[in-house]
Amino acid sequence: HWLIALLRSGPVSLLDRAPATTPQRGHEAFHAVRALAAGTLGTDTAGSIRIPACFGGVTGLRPSTGRVSNHGSVPVSATFDTIGPIARTAEDCAIILREIAGADPLDPSTFDVPVADYVAGLAGGIAGLRVGVVEQRLESGINPAVAATVREAIAELGRLGAKVSIATSISTDKDGQRFKAALEADHVDLSFTAIVDAPIAKCE
Repeated sequence: HWLIALLRSGPVSLLDRAPATTPQRGHEAFHAVRALAAGTLGTDTAGSIRIPACFGGVTGLRPSTGRVSNHGSVPVSATFDTIGPIARTAEDCAIILREIAGADPLDPSTFDVPVADYVAGLAGGIAGLRVGVVEQRLESGINPAVAATVREAIAELGRLGAKVSIATSISTDKDGQRFKAALEADHVDLSFTAIVDAPIAKCE
């Protein structure tokens, strides 16, 4: 699926969709919302797991690059794409991640490091967890009601023991330009590889 287009088309309520009209973008989150599956997998380039999970009121997790093998997926970007779980709860996501994480000889970008017990980790609370907040993102270009809800969530994380740090020196105005440049470079590389590897049709 190509969820990047969803960023331009506005919010979607997955709960209001009948199975026959399931949106192609973010369909993994739809199945989780409708309880058609205990959990599903998605690929995340710039939010394709997190955004539909947010719209659907379920949990979506984008693992760090190299934590889960991308072998078998069709990448939008070899640099940014990551496979991750979407499920109704954080615990369900932890169970899925525990099973899919780890090194894969068929994907050289994966890391050969031990896989933690993510389910057991949920019981430890979030005391000491570092949470970075880019303040500019909450000041402009955002619905005030959404910004207020995010601020409430940040405050709650602090009350639960997380260490909240406010970042005000990050240049957010060029983030999109940097991402676009890196993404387009990946597109060129993937397209070139596909052309080189494609069989040549012989004309009689």
